Amino acid sequence: MTTWRTGELAEATGLTVRTLHHYDEIGLLVPSERTDSGHRIYREGDAQRLYRICALRSLGLPLAEIADVLESESIGDVLIRHLDHLDAEVRRVTRIRDRVRRLVSYAGDEVDAGQLLELVAAMTEMESYFSAAQLDALARRRRQSGADRLRTTEEWRRLADELRPLHLAGVSPTSPQVRRIAGEADRLIDQFTGGDTRMREALARLRERLPVDGLAGWDAELLDYLYEALDTLGDAST
Repeated sequence: MTTWRTGELAEATGLTVRTLHHYDEIGLLVPSERTDSGHRIYREGDAQRLYRICALRSLGLPLAEIADVLESESIGDVLIRHLDHLDAEVRRVTRIRDRVRRLVSYAGDEVDAGQLLELVAAMTEMESYFSAAQLDALARRRRQSGADRLRTTEEWRRLADELRPLHLAGVSPTSPQVRRIAGEADRLIDQFTGGDTRMREALARLRERLPVDGLAGWDAELLDYLYEALDTLGDAST
């Protein structure tokens, strides 16, 4: 039967000798044997118990509670709980990995710490509204050429300049002039979302939570006016 002394068990598991001594002192993992000279000897049953202790620790249980759980749960029960926890961790790490991948596509190579933190905050907020696939699609559109981005920005600025006087004059969003501008805006939104209705809906939710202010000449009030006109076009709200 395989046995380990304290140093051997510590080396095999990556735990410290001090930790194993502490577990022994509090009665959490008492070695099966001691030599005549007082050296601790751990057997296979001790190794199984040590795994259960470490697995339960990874679940966030304090040492004071682990002893009670060890008496009520079998090795199979602990394995299942540990597997569920690891699956959740894999999903969490995957989300972090995907977020970093998208940040790379958004940020490029030249970005200072302040900008990077702003991007993290923005991505955290956006992930409340967009699926991973939708965010990847948005990132691909962000990688379009500088000339294309500039042309799109100028189109949005032109529409804002045309729409603002009508809004200030109290022209109805159902008027032909406003509906014409809304139709052009709808085309730009369709280009941006790739015709994905769910992405348009997500943009609408994001707009309500984070109103646009000063982007390409638009402010929240003018954007609300545009959306009233968009609703009259009979298309999905964006």
